[in-house]
Amino acid sequence: MDITRKYFCLCLGLALIASEGMSFSVIAPFFPIVALNKGSSKIWVGLITASYDFAALLLVPGITLNITYRYSLFFYCIGYIFGGISMICFGFLQYAPPGLGMNLSFLFCRLVNGIGAALLWCSAYPFIRGIEISWNFPALYLIELSYGIGLALGPLFGILLFSLTSYSHTMIVIGVLELSLIAIFLSSAPLFFKKHLSDENANFEFKELAQLVKCPKFIFVSLPLLAIACSTATFDALLASYLENYLSLDLPSGGYIFALIGAEYFFSNLLFVNFTNVRYQGLFYFLGLLCAGLSMLIFCLQSYFVSLENIVFGTIILVLYTFGCSTTTFNAYVVLEKICTDLGLIQSGSIKLTIGMWHSLVFSAGRVFGAIYFGGYLNSLLGVYTALFVESFFLIIIFIANFIYLGFFKEFIPGVTEDHSYIPLTNLQLY
Repeated sequence: MDITRKYFCLCLGLALIASEGMSFSVIAPFFPIVALNKGSSKIWVGLITASYDFAALLLVPGITLNITYRYSLFFYCIGYIFGGISMICFGFLQYAPPGLGMNLSFLFCRLVNGIGAALLWCSAYPFIRGIEISWNFPALYLIELSYGIGLALGPLFGILLFSLTSYSHTMIVIGVLELSLIAIFLSSAPLFFKKHLSDENANFEFKELAQLVKCPKFIFVSLPLLAIACSTATFDALLASYLENYLSLDLPSGGYIFALIGAEYFFSNLLFVNFTNVRYQGLFYFLGLLCAGLSMLIFCLQSYFVSLENIVFGTIILVLYTFGCSTTTFNAYVVLEKICTDLGLIQSGSIKLTIGMWHSLVFSAGRVFGAIYFGGYLNSLLGVYTALFVESFFLIIIFIANFIYLGFFKEFIPGVTEDHSYIPLTNLQLY
């Protein structure tokens, strides 16, 4: 495959990941308000939000354990088709009569959307990496950056469509665009991929997963990622209604806040790819958790000081919170790989895919818990500020526990070892 086709395959694959980010981020600014206005409870909103990640929690191990580089193309396409169809159905459900049937239908559509996302995410790394197995570039980093672009563009695209049409048409148009994009992809890309994707097995052995689960240190170091995922799902479930009820922002205006959060996620990841010395990524992983926890705690001060309850204060805190979340989420790959390497848990060449699978499992588990318990149950029982207040202590306690357990982060102050296979984006080797 010549260099032009390599770039074409890479860009097309990453564009699909970005569009999946758009599909995900266009839901949060609009759906909770629409559902609540149609009579759904906050608990139902939390359950529907959690169903997306529940699908990933169930499917990720099975898919990852049985995928090859070549068949990753199949999973990639099927996941994308599932996502597009479920988005169209999601839009039509605005016309469903309120009640249990409507809530269950929303739940089912979001679950199918999550199944598509799980298929896409499980196949993303072997698919991008397997275009040319001899490539030496950080595929996980490129995937995260592409997804961040989608997170930023999704709300903006949703605002434009929502201002011109309605919530229903917004979801339908995005679903149609997704299916159109995959149709273009299927009509061209497989001619290249069929020849150059390998039949080499891209998965890890099950015993490697068992080794991870049996290691207390590895589990303990995974807790910050779990806590961050928990908090992101909480905000997905309650932030839109908070912006409308507390800050009096209508749907289009509130969408700009979500777009800003998505842009912050992208630029934070870009910062750590290009400018962070890899030796300090371990330390940033834990400090990101502390930053997110303190930001949530400060955010709750609005309940005691009414003068702080304004768009400027809320936006600044949300930007700081997002920076903490992206810092922990992005650097998790490097830190978890360091633990595996230092403890000799994984000796094979599949370490990156193993860590990617574990990252998806932990993140999905955290989001399911956060959406249901904090975003749904506690939000309904105690209100927005109390739910976030409790969760902020959850994050801070996990930070303190890791701080003590790991001996004041002494092994992470030097950071990740120098011989780590870290390659900046500016040094991509595509030939």
